[in-house]
Amino acid sequence: MARIFQFPKMPRAQGGRTSQSPLGGMAHPWRELWENPITQALYRLFIAFIACTWPVLRWFVGLDLFIQLLRFAFIGGLTGFAALMHILLIGAVAYLVLYVPPLPRH
Repeated sequence: MARIFQFPKMPRAQGGRTSQSPLGGMAHPWRELWENPITQALYRLFIAFIACTWPVLRWFVGLDLFIQLLRFAFIGGLTGFAALMHILLIGAVAYLVLYVPPLPRH
C-alpha cells in the first residue's frame, strides 16, 4: 500500500507559496556589494568612460583584434586562444555600451 502524506493547507491569498526565500535568513553578499554607493559610483564612471571614448576606442580595439587574427593566421599555436579572448572582451565592452542602461540616480 502507498503512503499518503497530508500537506498543510495554504490560504488562497498566498497562492500556495511562502513569502520566504529558500535561502532563509542568509545574507546576499553580491546584493549588498551592488547596493554600496561606492560600487555604484565606480560602475557609473566606468560606463561613462567607455561610452564617451567608444568612437575612438572601437577603432583601437578593432585594430588590436585584426593584429591578433593576423598573428593567429601566421604563427598559430596558442595565439588562437588569445584572439578568442580579445573577441570576447570586445563583445563584452560593446554589450555594455549598446545594451546596458546606466543606473538610475536615487
